[in-house]
Amino acid sequence: MDPTHANTMKQEEQSLPRQARDTPEASPAEDALSCPGNFIAIRLLSRGTFSKVELVVEKTTGKRVVLKYHNKLRIRMAEYLREFQTSCRLIHPAILVTYDQPIETDKAFIIVQEYAAQGDLLEAITPQQGLDEERAKSCLSQTASALTFMHKRLLVHGNVKPENILVFDTNMTIVKLSNFRDTQRRGDTMTKRAPTSPYTAPEISSTVVNEGYTTDYSQDIWAFGVVAFCVLTGVFPWGTATTEDTSFRNFTQWQKRRANLAPLEWRKLSSKIQKFLKKILDPIAERRCPVDEINKYLREQWLKAQPDQANPKEGDGSGDESPRAGDVTAMKELRLMLESHGVVTCSDSSLKRQRIDEWVQAACQQPADASKTQSASAW
Repeated sequence: MDPTHANTMKQEEQSLPRQARDTPEASPAEDALSCPGNFIAIRLLSRGTFSKVELVVEKTTGKRVVLKYHNKLRIRMAEYLREFQTSCRLIHPAILVTYDQPIETDKAFIIVQEYAAQGDLLEAITPQQGLDEERAKSCLSQTASALTFMHKRLLVHGNVKPENILVFDTNMTIVKLSNFRDTQRRGDTMTKRAPTSPYTAPEISSTVVNEGYTTDYSQDIWAFGVVAFCVLTGVFPWGTATTEDTSFRNFTQWQKRRANLAPLEWRKLSSKIQKFLKKILDPIAERRCPVDEINKYLREQWLKAQPDQANPKEGDGSGDESPRAGDVTAMKELRLMLESHGVVTCSDSSLKRQRIDEWVQAACQQPADASKTQSASAW
């Protein structure tokens, strides 16, 4: 990548992967995962190569629930039971409800869970834009609360990303963390199952698929920081948290205060939230602050005001004002009226700077008392 563009990735690389939401063709293995007889299938919500998630209606109650299928050819019963038991025991307002009714068919192990009508968080984030501040704060504070709850119980989620945060209403007053397949106790050894993603912490990014690593809360904290950045900006901060990634290198230089100017996409965030995310996204795992510190920032401004929302400084001559069209017309009419009466309303900024320079020079050439008089009379 050209160093002059090192602060950003290409738009197609940096944007949230909307195309990844497209559902692949069904595989023969998935076709074999048929809906149990006490449910009526409504539609497929998502699928993997050997599994799927389906919206169904329970025949006896008419209640809509979600069935998460695990193909028996791809998962051991012990793995299924661990995920099921973990999901059932995590009872928190911001954690998806898993019903205590495991199902086994000839082809699959099935987990029954509540249905999130608005889908997952990735579907809600506008690419290149993100969420508005109110919804972003609501979503992130609930997710932070869920992770804090898990960490206090010595559990590491292990796969925090927007696809695993489910949305129940458009205002995001209710969002819930889901998918506890990779959840482990802190200090356990975990095998890296998937290639490195933007959410993968640096200490795991340096490992290869099928290599083992030790689980820690700091890995969830890192992933949460990346999710927060995506929610607020609609783009990824980097492709991978490795030294080969130019955007990540630029971030670390800024994070270490070796660069004064923030990377481009970070500049839409307020200094307060920049400071918080830099503490969360510390490449040194031991220095990352806990996610529950987000509560300290809920009353702060997270996104910089847009030009039309800012309060311009009147008469400062900076040219930063963004008047509305009606105001511009009114000012032109007023100027024409004043000029018709001989009042000059347009000043030359260069002449203004020249006058100021003359005042400063005159003040420097006069004795102290005289300079005070000169300055007072000039202004």
